[in-house]
Amino acid sequence: MHNTIPNKTTKTQLTTAAKPAVVQTELSAAERARVTGVFQGVDLHKIDCAVTTILSGSAAQPPQTIATQKMVGAVKRQLERYPNAQFHIGYEAGPCGYWLHRELSALPRVHCHVMAPEALNGRRKTDKRDSRALALKLRARFVDNDPKAFSEVRVPTLEQEQQRSILRLRRALLRSYAQQTMRCKSAALLHGCNLKGKFWLGEAWEKTLPAKLPGQIRRNIASLRKIILAIVEEIAGCNEQIKTLSASEGPVPHGIGMLTWMSLKLEVGDWKRFKGRRAVASYTGLCPGEHSSGKTRVELSIDKIGNRNVRHALVEAAWRMERFQPNYPPVKKFLAQAKGNRARRRAIVAVARQLGIDLWRLATGRASAEQIGLRYEPMPPSPRNAKASPQAKPPREAKRE
Repeated sequence: MHNTIPNKTTKTQLTTAAKPAVVQTELSAAERARVTGVFQGVDLHKIDCAVTTILSGSAAQPPQTIATQKMVGAVKRQLERYPNAQFHIGYEAGPCGYWLHRELSALPRVHCHVMAPEALNGRRKTDKRDSRALALKLRARFVDNDPKAFSEVRVPTLEQEQQRSILRLRRALLRSYAQQTMRCKSAALLHGCNLKGKFWLGEAWEKTLPAKLPGQIRRNIASLRKIILAIVEEIAGCNEQIKTLSASEGPVPHGIGMLTWMSLKLEVGDWKRFKGRRAVASYTGLCPGEHSSGKTRVELSIDKIGNRNVRHALVEAAWRMERFQPNYPPVKKFLAQAKGNRARRRAIVAVARQLGIDLWRLATGRASAEQIGLRYEPMPPSPRNAKASPQAKPPREAKRE
């Protein structure tokens, strides 16, 4: 007689067995005609997506898994199923981009919303839970009239996205260039050699390499040099495209640079979409976080919410303001008084935040460069550093007297 060991019941099975089965009743044609709103939260991924649907006046339906490429077709079938309903479909901004938004927005009675990513369900995170949370946010916005239910991401046009991709490609190429040059320098450093500057320039570049470098290391550096040359050529092509895009632009404040100005313009899209300076500062992600309770208020590091590329461009421009525009009011207020590296790093964040606000005021015509404290032309050299003219220098005879 064989002893039979019963199968172990898992915790998940016990939890599932305790829950009552959700039965989705089929609506009649008359009931479907009375539906005025359909809210669908989509947790979008490369292969498939989880979709939760909430009908007006009803509870959330069980989530469904739909292939991403079939999502538009599924919405078309839902449009036929609910002929009098307005559809609100939302998904979080991410690597899948805006193609789904464009295709869904082209359908009648469909309003697609791209939401700013945020933590939805804490530690219990699943695709189905996230899609349900997105659907509830849509219903809260358009049924309960809660304007803070979610933050909507501005969707650029296809032309704007293509123009913006040139600057992002250039930034990626610069990172690749830095990686390849560092690989060459690291390979040489392993053998006690120090490669300085743009060692790869010129036809006779290999003759400038240290003589004690082994032959295989020289060949490795030569292979990496081919990659560096190709990257440099691509960067030059991006520079030409950016120069063409900026041909119609007016003058920019000294120290900002046309490349930084175009980066900010193409990333922001439309400066006029911000209602005030607080919205601009929040978009840059340069505002300090906060942890307060009762009478205790603690300011944390910057929240880094918003556009990362805009934040980096503003911080780089803020460092240049110290050199090219030392009389810019935020530089005098924050940076000039900061002592020590840590204090200067904190001060440059404040300068960058105010610089973003001032550039918004300048781009929208709310203030002129003079009112902001920016100049279009470089400062004249100070008398201390200026070269004295021969006429200004007194003759020796007069000086002796």
